[in-house]
Amino acid sequence: LYCSNLSYNVGDDDLLNLMARGRLNVSHASVKYNSDGRSTGWGLVTCGDAPTAAMAIGAPTQQAPAGPKVSIR
Repeated sequence: LYCSNLSYNVGDDDLLNLMARGRLNVSHASVKYNSDGRSTGWGLVTCGDAPTAAMAIGAPTQQAPAGPKVSIR
């Protein structure tokens, strides 16, 4: 899944925790970083199965820590 609108302060663990709050079975989350170590504002999440991915896409948008609501596609 593509997760966008992340705060520049959100890291991999923050994104995993955000998905866990939504009760989603997520096996991996990776936030993309600039060369200066700051987040680019988007990340990728791997779900355990297709139904979980579909549920994440259709779920209400979650509020990330110290940031705006996250868009999941």
